[in-house]
Amino acid sequence: MLPRLHIVTDSLDIVRGVLGHGPVAVQIRVKTNDREAYALTCAALELCRPAGALCLVDDRIGVALAAGADGVHVGADDLPVAAARRVLGPGPVIGATCRNPSAARAAVADGASYLGVGPAFATGSKSGLPDPIGPDGIAAVSRAVPGTPVIAIAGITAGRVSELDCYGVAVISAVAADPAGATVEFLRALAAHPGLGVSDLSLGASHPGLGGSDSWAAALGESDSSGVSDSAAGASASASRAGDRQ
Repeated sequence: MLPRLHIVTDSLDIVRGVLGHGPVAVQIRVKTNDREAYALTCAALELCRPAGALCLVDDRIGVALAAGADGVHVGADDLPVAAARRVLGPGPVIGATCRNPSAARAAVADGASYLGVGPAFATGSKSGLPDPIGPDGIAAVSRAVPGTPVIAIAGITAGRVSELDCYGVAVISAVAADPAGATVEFLRALAAHPGLGVSDLSLGASHPGLGGSDSWAAALGESDSSGVSDSAAGASASASRAGDRQ
């Protein structure tokens, strides 16, 4: 099952801080060059594998392949989803950026495992973004692709999770100051807010890259990193109970 909390970062310190508190996906986003992206991805994988965390690479399919990451996330200006799926095959996770129902349906048809949708709110983490689509826009995309995990991104705080009718959230600056504390706070908020389709525990299981036995890690003969470790699952349950008490 795809983690509901995605951490987008270019910092190994943040990767260390967000692990061990519950199920998360770490997306490595490096805007300099492939060499630096590869080095950071390899280092992140050494941390993510024992923690049972999913490790994805933003944009750079070659880096993801070389490092043996769990998959990639491709933006609107990156390699098309269908091309990425042809290159990577059925095993790896492929996330695709979109902001409206028609683009969402097309991405799913082309082989996307999940969708990153936004900007949900205004944000300073990335320049040149289009206007926010808000909670209504996020919900419209979620309804357009039932059974596909929709991850909202941009301007999201733990306090805003309850406004979003979708599967999960991706965050950047919201975890920068206190990665561990912010991760726990987001996991509690997500546990208290089921979101659209989250009650279906098989959500996304039929999608390429999210089928467990078809995971890239399994194909490589490594430990399956598509799920979470027992310790991480226990931490998630604790976070859920804490969220229920609030």
